[in-house]
Amino acid sequence: VLITDGSSNKYDSTIMEARNTRLANIDILTVGIGDWIDETELKEIATDPDEWNTYIVNKYAQPESLAKNLRKSLCNGKLV
Repeated sequence: VLITDGSSNKYDSTIMEARNTRLANIDILTVGIGDWIDETELKEIATDPDEWNTYIVNKYAQPESLAKNLRKSLCNGKLV
């Protein structure tokens, strides 16, 4: 699980490492919090499908809805 309130400093390297990680059969779920995130980057990093493995919340004050969605994705033993 990658949780961020911003974007990477090295976009290309970050995307390449995410791809290598997924090729190693490791699922990646991304969470972006706040106004400074790069949603496109988070979707590139996350395991497909993006709509199930990328979460965007407006602020840190929304933990309940985020926790519910993360539980659904993580507690099934695999990302869908």
